[in-house]
Amino acid sequence: MKYYIVALLDEASNEAILDTQKLMSKKFRANKNIPNPYIALEILDNPNIEKLTEVVSKVLSPYKKFKVELTNTLFVSEECKTLNLKLDNRGYIKKILYSLNDMLKLHGFNVKDPDATVLSLTLANFNYYPRDIKKKLSENQTLLNTEEKTLKVTGFQIWKMPHNKHEIKLKDFELKVF
Repeated sequence: MKYYIVALLDEASNEAILDTQKLMSKKFRANKNIPNPYIALEILDNPNIEKLTEVVSKVLSPYKKFKVELTNTLFVSEECKTLNLKLDNRGYIKKILYSLNDMLKLHGFNVKDPDATVLSLTLANFNYYPRDIKKKLSENQTLLNTEEKTLKVTGFQIWKMPHNKHEIKLKDFELKVF
């Protein structure tokens, strides 16, 4: 079973992205019933949950709540079958991704290279992968009006399956407030 380490946004950020999420889900006929938009950092196959929780809490303990920049580049992840908006690849989120990746490799987890990871905000899931998706993506790039929104990340979680609303959260990691 796949487990996901995800970053979650605060309520104001979720409200700011809600209109874009509804519009893109409708245009691409995607399933918009995901818990909330999230940023997937790592995907792991059958990890030891206790060991994973310990490593993630150690990596995230020094960090406080931070902001990420959202670009207007829309793309589809074929691996996860999700509709995503690309994030600006700099700042705290990149540092956390590299630290998390290094610590997970050090503790024997099988993870991808962080340079191969595209940081993105997941808007919707596909039940099936449409054939004409690339054509629709190029047409809808100009319709997005996100204009470099700033979103606030308030915490991280370990999820079982992001495609199911029920019983997905395994562990919560709140960030410090200064």
